[in-house]
Amino acid sequence: MKRLSMAVFIIFCLILITACNADQTANEQVDDQEETGEETTNIQETEEEESDQQDGNEAEGGDGDGGESAENAQQPQAVETSSVEDTVSFTRIWWTFGSPDRKPEAGVWLYTDEEHPSNKADTFDFEENDYLLYQVSDEDLLGHDLRAKRIVLLEDDVVKIVTDIQSEPSDGSDNLEMPRQYLEVEKNVLRGKSFIIELEDGTPLSLN
Repeated sequence: MKRLSMAVFIIFCLILITACNADQTANEQVDDQEETGEETTNIQETEEEESDQQDGNEAEGGDGDGGESAENAQQPQAVETSSVEDTVSFTRIWWTFGSPDRKPEAGVWLYTDEEHPSNKADTFDFEENDYLLYQVSDEDLLGHDLRAKRIVLLEDDVVKIVTDIQSEPSDGSDNLEMPRQYLEVEKNVLRGKSFIIELEDGTPLSLN
């Protein structure tokens, strides 16, 4: 009888031990699954964050390229420097109380302190300046008023006077005289020069 009781007790203990081991194994499996799930979730979240960051970088890169393209499109084109004219400063002379008589022919005259008509001695200040008179004979410009725009020093002692048409003769006018203009220039600058007269579009005007 004692042996039977002992055998039952031993069997009971073995069953109890087996059950405890099974519960522990189940708990460990659950813990492993939960840890694996957390790790999987963390990996997915990290991948999503990296994907979002990459998309943002690509978007910024796209905007940057577009900005650079727009900036390049707005950059001005380089050009070579224009030629610089050697010009002479001057002052136009307008007659208020009657102008001198016209010359009988076209041409250019430079009045200086050494060479000028006697009737101009009290009209101009020859101590400070020289005075240039040009008069053209183009038939289609008779009766017009000219206005000098630039005096340009060219090579070989040539001076170009660029002028434009300030006014045309009134309808029915019979006073079709040759156009002319007096200019005050710096002293000694134009002495010993030859002259050509042009309109602004390059049309040469007749001096003879």
